[in-house]
Amino acid sequence: MEIRLFKPEDADVCSKIIQDCFLNQKLGKYSKNIINNQIKDNSPEKLLEYSLDTKYFVAIENNKVIGI
Repeated sequence: MEIRLFKPEDADVCSKIIQDCFLNQKLGKYSKNIINNQIKDNSPEKLLEYSLDTKYFVAIENNKVIGI
């Protein structure tokens, strides 16, 4: 596995990973409203916006982003 800095072209897949995590993993007893807000707040557009001020890193395996 490789770890590298987030690139703008990672936004779509990273957003999908976050969405899948909130919808399919047992992360606690979050309300649907909180889950929906987290998904909105981690849209590809928001990740791109936030990445201007925050360093994100992605995990790569077999040339595929598998985590953020």
